[in-house]
Amino acid sequence: MKLSGALLSGFKWRGGADVISAIFQIVFTAILARILTKSDFGIVATAMIINRFAVAFSNFGFGGAIIRNKNINENQISALFYLNLIINLILSLVVYLLAEPFSIFFNELKLIEIVRVSAWLIFIKSFLFPEILLKKNLKFKELSKVQVISQLVSNLTAIAVALTGIGFWALIIRSITEKFTFSILLFNVSKWKPSSPEFSGLRPFIRYGTHLLFANFLKFLSNNTIGIFTSKYLGIEMMGLFNIAYNLAFQPIRKLTILFNGVLMPIFSKIQDNKVQFHSQNIKLFKYFSFFAIVTITLLSALSYNVIYFLYGEKWLDAVVFLQILSAIGIFNALIGYCRSMFLVKDLSLFVMSVQLIEFVTATTIMYFMKNHGVVGLLLGFCIGILVKSVFYKIKYEKLIGRKFVFKTLKIPSLLSIIIFSSVYTIGKLDFNLVYVSLIQLFSSFTIIVTFSYVFYKKRFILLKKKINTKLIQKRFEAN
Repeated sequence: MKLSGALLSGFKWRGGADVISAIFQIVFTAILARILTKSDFGIVATAMIINRFAVAFSNFGFGGAIIRNKNINENQISALFYLNLIINLILSLVVYLLAEPFSIFFNELKLIEIVRVSAWLIFIKSFLFPEILLKKNLKFKELSKVQVISQLVSNLTAIAVALTGIGFWALIIRSITEKFTFSILLFNVSKWKPSSPEFSGLRPFIRYGTHLLFANFLKFLSNNTIGIFTSKYLGIEMMGLFNIAYNLAFQPIRKLTILFNGVLMPIFSKIQDNKVQFHSQNIKLFKYFSFFAIVTITLLSALSYNVIYFLYGEKWLDAVVFLQILSAIGIFNALIGYCRSMFLVKDLSLFVMSVQLIEFVTATTIMYFMKNHGVVGLLLGFCIGILVKSVFYKIKYEKLIGRKFVFKTLKIPSLLSIIIFSSVYTIGKLDFNLVYVSLIQLFSSFTIIVTFSYVFYKKRFILLKKKINTKLIQKRFEAN
């Protein structure tokens, strides 16, 4: 399959699945938010901190190593699977044993049972291994179907059990059901079974994985330190508000980054030795990614009040400020995620780890000294850490591509985002029914985006129109 065909197929299937998954996440979480309380979400979010801490260790980078390496054999892949299985089993046991001291640290005894049950999510995660092979072989269609089915099953299960009155356990059951269903379907679709392991020749994979392990661990610390401080010093309810806003702000970013990384890393790994093609395709795709990311996240930030009000209800409106700030910084996080995937393709895992350490030290230091200033102080540290990381990534990415083009590329989408935010904010001041105001805001935003895009990307619009017309003519010819 040609590069363009593989990209289109990948984006079509993975994009479609991620859009559906994002809708599921938002809609079903909104339903659960009306059944459960702030404390239910807050206590589960707190419990999952230690779980994500262990998962950061379990992300040994084997997936990236398998995808980018062209010469790995079936027995070596099986060896990495068994290593991953053993690591995750040990981590599950460690988390289980740490449940009591963790609950003492947060002064919340309910955390003990939640942490002990959720600990086994780490071990279940081992059986998602065939996902790596589906990505490596560009089987995006099969992976996408499995993803959507598992999320639908888990969310419906969570709502059903939540209605019985079991409280926060509905959220834990959702996570377990999703992982369990996903793993069963992955093995069924991939037809992969582990064979006899071959441990010789694994040193390059372990080196790559070790760098990525520490990078993921530091990334976890950077992303979750603010949650730890919030839960510890500001309370469980405040953690619930923050968690809702954090997931809303970073869910689209995470899905967008996973989409691009999941499609681009396997494909760019196949052309990593062709410098001309690697560089030209990177510049082109960075333009598309940055435009879509900046516009989408800006719209979310501008509509923060509407989103919280309609999805979660009035009791969650205190989360609006969190959402606005996190959405804004999320733009940088999205661009970082794109660049990171290219660094990993080029085996720059040591650089990724080093910059992650700088971000962690910067963010944690500021948050610690600013914790007495409440949420504002914690968010300030979190945001500065991401901004510092963005600077390092921008410099390295341009050096990798061999051109200084990032700021120039970001000018148009940044200008468009300012216009969109100003328009939505101004319309939001109208003294009308909120439903009508929201519809006007969406319509005006859509009009601005289409008009702006046509003015600045007219040639691409014309080219796209020609391609569509050509395909329509071909279909008519085939039909006759």
